[in-house]
Amino acid sequence: MNPLYRNDRVGQFPKSWYAATANFPDERPPLYGHTEADVCVIGAGFTGLSAALNLAKQGFSVVVLDAHRVGFGASGRNGGQVCSGYNKSQTWLAKSLGDAPARALWDLAEEAKADLRDQVSTVAPDARFRAGIVSACFTQAEADDEKRDAEFLAQAYGYDKIAPLDRTAIAGIVKSPLYVGGAIDEGAGHIHPLRFVFGLARLAEAAGARIFERSVKLSNGDVANDRGLVSMDKRALYPGPRGTLAETCAALGCPDSSALDPHLKQAHSVHFGADGGIGKCYLEFDPRLAPLPNLVFLALKWRGSDVRVNHYTNIAHHAHSDKVMLVDTWVPAGPVRAAMQSCLSLGRAGDPDDEAVVLLVTEVGSARTSVDISVADAGITLSEIAPTINPVFDAFDLNGAEFLRASGADRFGHIAAGTSRAGAPFATLYYGATQL
Repeated sequence: MNPLYRNDRVGQFPKSWYAATANFPDERPPLYGHTEADVCVIGAGFTGLSAALNLAKQGFSVVVLDAHRVGFGASGRNGGQVCSGYNKSQTWLAKSLGDAPARALWDLAEEAKADLRDQVSTVAPDARFRAGIVSACFTQAEADDEKRDAEFLAQAYGYDKIAPLDRTAIAGIVKSPLYVGGAIDEGAGHIHPLRFVFGLARLAEAAGARIFERSVKLSNGDVANDRGLVSMDKRALYPGPRGTLAETCAALGCPDSSALDPHLKQAHSVHFGADGGIGKCYLEFDPRLAPLPNLVFLALKWRGSDVRVNHYTNIAHHAHSDKVMLVDTWVPAGPVRAAMQSCLSLGRAGDPDDEAVVLLVTEVGSARTSVDISVADAGITLSEIAPTINPVFDAFDLNGAEFLRASGADRFGHIAAGTSRAGAPFATLYYGATQL
């Protein structure tokens, strides 16, 4: 499984005190199709948003992409401590690097603290900076080190905000008798990190940065192989994309691709492929810019002089009951329908959003209609799904056992079933897809 989704569902914040006490902004849309910017920042956490903010302030056009949502990772889940300096003491830094470099690092950290406090007060007051960070020590040697570090900061840098704590004082703060002493830094403090990262995103957007959530892929115009299709960004067809598209389809044996011409400008990607003697060309759309509602693909398929246009409509975000009804409507009752319903549940369980990825496929000018269900995210092989798909082979009097012996280790991709132009039932299994 993709590490981005191994422990979390897409865009769903895990339970925490921070998540329970934050006001979540409206989800930002994903990035579809082509966009341009001077800088693309990957990750909408503290570092990414700070970079985007400062770049935007300098006049750069900035796009921020996050696979989940703003603050979804460590920036929204950390302890919220705003500490002074670094994980090594300033005395250690001065000894290791020299006085001037150590002082420059200290000044940089102090500037960062000041910037953060200013941002909290202006754009995220609900993040509530609370002064005071306690360092608790188990041993007297550790407590003595804390005291020496505080004295060094006061004498060398004029930083006098750290006070030593004896056993009684620290017990009064942390309510434990285990610590012999420590120190409290009143120049450091605590914030609500999730509220702050939400405010930082607002500040970056106000400066001109554009933030896209649930955006994990960049289309760079390079040719890639995906499930047996040669895929490319539409820009790869330039110059003259319409002419080049026609030339490519013609080279693949298509006698007439003009049905795609009016919609090429709206598409963001083009896919070419072949299935036996059938040639294929797909235009892929951002659903918000598609020529028809929720249209994902407009496909041209041809065999010899017979050219057909197919619409692939996305219903992934419909209620699960609607998908069940769709299968019942277009797949005749029997073992194929039962297999489709099983795959529908399997696709739902394997999907990061708990939503089965389902397409309704219709052919212009004919009765051919099918339902396509993806189970790729379930990560199962044909052998593992054999009890579900064996009845499909039997329904069409095919030798499933021989097929599974040869290809059982291949990964199961998706299943499509419906009725043909003549009204006869059909089913197709897709498997073994690899990215080259």
